[in-house]
Amino acid sequence: MQPTFANLERYKNKRLSVSLGFPPKITGGLVESHDRIVLADDGGNLALRLGDGADPGAWAYYVTKGVAVTSATGGETWLASGPYTGCEFILGKKKGGGIYAAHFARESGSTAEKDWNSRADSSSYEQWARFKVSPTKDVNHCIIIFADCAGGGPQNVSITRVEVAITNFGGSFDKGPMQIIDVIKLA
Repeated sequence: MQPTFANLERYKNKRLSVSLGFPPKITGGLVESHDRIVLADDGGNLALRLGDGADPGAWAYYVTKGVAVTSATGGETWLASGPYTGCEFILGKKKGGGIYAAHFARESGSTAEKDWNSRADSSSYEQWARFKVSPTKDVNHCIIIFADCAGGGPQNVSITRVEVAITNFGGSFDKGPMQIIDVIKLA
């Protein structure tokens, strides 16, 4: 399923399961990864998981005190990242082609800005959007950002935030289904 605002909004007040097989906890630095993901209806609820399928996307993991980057390659038309509880989301295009998303950690002691600016190819990243992502409802909520890039350029990108209730605060999703509290179109 393509994560358009209309598709995601249909699941407000329903549940979302996230099964991405998170990598070992990494602290600091710049981590580039490419994990193909799919978003699917799962009995009237949403499921976000690793794998191939119709309308694939790519995931940018959370890196404690650092920055994670992923790019749409190999047919992905959308990017996503989370959980957000105060970090920053950046979306743009690599100057050689390919749309990227970055998840900047913003907790105390974060080196994300330094890590991002000190990479060797820093001039090859065009930035389309950058914003801080914090829960609006409650401290026991987190956000997933979906960037639908099927339209190609920055004027055709749709960015949607999905806020979910969690019991496991601190950089990870609950192991079971989480309640979708709000769906907001950002761009």
